[in-house]
Amino acid sequence: MNRYFIINAKSNKSSIAIGFVLMILFFSSCISIRPGAQKSGKNLYETFYTGDSGVQYFIKPLNYSTDDKSVLLRIDFAFRYLDSNDCPVITNISLINKSAFIMADSLSFSGIDNAVFKGNTPKLLFKEVRSKSYITRYSSEVRLNKLTDFFKNGKSSVFLNSGANHFVFHPVKKTKRHIEKLNRNVFPCFE
Repeated sequence: MNRYFIINAKSNKSSIAIGFVLMILFFSSCISIRPGAQKSGKNLYETFYTGDSGVQYFIKPLNYSTDDKSVLLRIDFAFRYLDSNDCPVITNISLINKSAFIMADSLSFSGIDNAVFKGNTPKLLFKEVRSKSYITRYSSEVRLNKLTDFFKNGKSSVFLNSGANHFVFHPVKKTKRHIEKLNRNVFPCFE
């Protein structure tokens, strides 16, 4: 009887170990639901192949600030490129301020030779207070050919009107380096 019990106990331990390994393999294969993205530019942008619709690009948030550093603007871009550089680009901006919410009336960009072009009227997505900062998130749209012009000179600026207040945002030092990488690795694909 003892001999049967010892053999049965050994087989139960091995069954448990095999079951545990199979369970780990099963759960690890179910973790990633998101389609595979090509991570590029060290967390600067991602590309997704979308079949007949072309390639979707997501440029992760870039930081701009006012001269006195009182307001931070974080801007990201998403677009689907097939064969025309006149495609729409969704432009999302977050305005981060310590004193109050900023309500955006208009948004414009300076590109090559300080030529200014406007985005669509910003659409308010949400407002929230986080860590003593007032965050306002907007979405707008620009054309890809205008966006490439915007980034071609590293001195691009974003202009935002909020009632009687006018804000001018310039890229922070890190963003300037990111723009150089985008100009080297992403935007030449659309020429």
